[in-house]
Formats: sequence, structure tokens, C-alpha cells
Amino acid sequence: MKLGRILATGLIAGALVVSAAPTGRTYAQSTGKVVASGLNSPRGLTMDDAGNLYVAEAGVGGDTPFGSGDFAGKIGNTGQITKIAPDGTKTAVVKGLFSLLGDDGEASGPNGVAYGNGSLWIVGAFQTSGVLTPTSALIKADPSTGVVTMVADLQAFEAANNPDPNVVDSNPYGVALGTDGMVYVADAGGNDLLKVDPASGKVSTVAVFPGVPLPNIPETANPERGGAHESDPVPTGIDIAEDGHIFVGFLTGFPFAEGAASIAHVTTDGKVSTEVSGLTMVTDVAVGSDDSLYASEFGTFSLETTPPGFQPGSGKVVRNDTNGTTSVIASGLDQTNGLALSADGSTIYVVTHSADAPGAGQILSFSTAGGAPIGMPVTGDVTSFPIEALVAALLLVLAGAGVRTVTARKSL
Repeated sequence: MKLGRILATGLIAGALVVSAAPTGRTYAQSTGKVVASGLNSPRGLTMDDAGNLYVAEAGVGGDTPFGSGDFAGKIGNTGQITKIAPDGTKTAVVKGLFSLLGDDGEASGPNGVAYGNGSLWIVGAFQTSGVLTPTSALIKADPSTGVVTMVADLQAFEAANNPDPNVVDSNPYGVALGTDGMVYVADAGGNDLLKVDPASGKVSTVAVFPGVPLPNIPETANPERGGAHESDPVPTGIDIAEDGHIFVGFLTGFPFAEGAASIAHVTTDGKVSTEVSGLTMVTDVAVGSDDSLYASEFGTFSLETTPPGFQPGSGKVVRNDTNGTTSVIASGLDQTNGLALSADGSTIYVVTHSADAPGAGQILSFSTAGGAPIGMPVTGDVTSFPIEALVAALLLVLAGAGVRTVTARKSL
């Protein structure tokens, strides 16, 4: 089964494998506090009412060989949800979750985590009892006992419905609880927003997101999107405001053009509009009590290096205010991922992963005050890349498994 996982490098399985090769640019590291370290492939982040943080760790795989070719590695049960108390104490509250450590050094397992109604709601790749092949799913866990309950098999929903309707693929990455009692999931593989009834497990499609335009040249015709000159949107982060507004962030697919990512506003009846544009490789979003929007940007990607790769230290956390101004809250980060805001909105917590190695993950905290303005957001244009480099890189992808990617607040 193709999991379509978003890796620590931000790529989906089957895509071009790239490195984090330096490009000669330098990035200033923002001053932040280390809240937790020693994490194994950390992804999503959430906070409960008592100020405890919970982070999803995709783990370090195991001893059982799994898969073949570009999607091969070893599986085990090293995925977990780790609690970080306000005093910094770390406790694994949900243990033994599925983990695949690929031969490329990247891990798959639990992705997104949200706290609500006394439970942890977790999405990602999970293994059911007695079955070797994992499935993408939404599960619920009791943080006090670690007991896990399957809520919905999202892979089965994708296989039966394929809302996109391109390649059948499911990689649930972001999760949030709605004010209506439903659980909302951003499926990075399915390119859609799903709604799950936590009582019945019934899954329904809220919205399907459009592709990200690529230059209209033959080399960019994407066979996995019906030959369209576009990459997948790759919805990743999701948060829901107190008034029910839904906001979804997009990683976008290869070639991960600077400024091509965005945050969308989605109404409960599925209407999609762009809320913030001009972002780059968004992995999570958070809504402030003042309606400001925060986004974690994984980093920037260069087509000019050999091989093409992500630029170390190019990750950011940015804030978009209701007047449309976007400011940098933190910069110089590596593989920026999950976000969580403190109850008073004064502090933002962010997951980083400084190297593709066990224990290299951290959670950092930053003040939300201030921030250097970067001007009004503008929509990115993939043609800002050297076209020769773009074509060469796309040809590498198409020769393999194909391209796999990816104002004021609106009223409902």
C-alpha cells in the first residue's frame, strides 16, 4: 500500500529524493528557548488546558523489513505521543504506535495530534492488530492511561471515494476539533479536508483543494494530475478558530517554489478561499485569540544545488495579522513543523528537526510579540526559478515515479 507519507524532508514517498545541501546563503537564528529535546522525528504539536504540550513522534522504525524500492525500510512500534509538562518533564503517554524508518533515513508514523474533550486525537499511519500493512487513520487516545481506540480508517475512505480524484493516496497530516463536535483532518495525500464524526466514525469530504500551477511547458505536465501543469496542494496544517472558522495550510508539491504556499479559509459547507498567500512550504497553522494566523514554514528549496535540496536553517514561523501584514516571528530554523500557542497568546511553541537522526528533534518557544515585517503577501510564481534547472529536476522526477507533491478574516 502506498502511504504517500510526508517525510521529515517534506517530500512524499515516490517523489524525487533531495538533500539539505547548503547553497551559500546564511540565515540568522532567532533567539528561542529549548522546551524539549531528544525527540524522534517529531511532527504535530498541541496543548491542553493545563499547559501541557503533546508532540507526535514518528519514531525510529523497528526490526521488521517492509516494502521495496523507493518505499522500503524497517517497521516497529516506536511511534509515540510525548507529553511535556510546564516544568519540562517529558513523559511518553501513548506508546507502541506504528513507525516505519525508511532506508532513506526518514520516518513515518503518527503525524498530527490535537487535544480536546479530555482525549488526544491523532492522525497518521497506524497498524491494526495482527495486520502487517499499516493504514492511515484517525485514532483517539486517553492521555492518562495510554489506551488507544480506532475512530476511522481514512485509507479505506480514500480507496472507496478518492475525492481528489487523482491518485488514490492518503496521508492524514493535520487534525483539529471543530466547534460543532466534529474532528477535521487535512489529508496531505488525498489533497482534501475530511470531517469525522467521533461518535460513529463516519467520514465525509468537506473540500477538495485545487492544484498549484506550474509553467505551461511539456516537461511540467503532471501524469498524476491528469497531465495538468500543476503540483499537488498538499494540505498539512489545520486549526479552527473559536467562532468555527477553519484554516488550512499547504506544503505545495515539487518544486516547492518560494511564495507558492498559502493558508486557505474553508467554510463548514466546503467553500474554499485564499486567506494568506506568499508563504513557503507551510507545515502547520495556528489561530490566535486576536484572529492573527501563525504558520510554520518548513524551509526553502533550491534547484541550483547538485543535487537540488532544502536549505538548512531556512525554516520560519510567521504571523499574519488581520490587516494583511505578515511578520517573521522566528527564523533560522530547520525542518519546522507543528505549532501550538499558549493560552494567553504570548508564546508560540514550534517543532524543529535539526538533522535526520534519532533524537534530533526539539520543541522551541518564542514570544509572539514584535516580529520583522516582510511586507504584504504576494502569490509566488514557480517561474522565478531558473527554467533550465526546473526542467532538469522535473525530468528526473517524471523519469521515476512521477511528480508527487504538493485580506480580512472571512465569515462562515
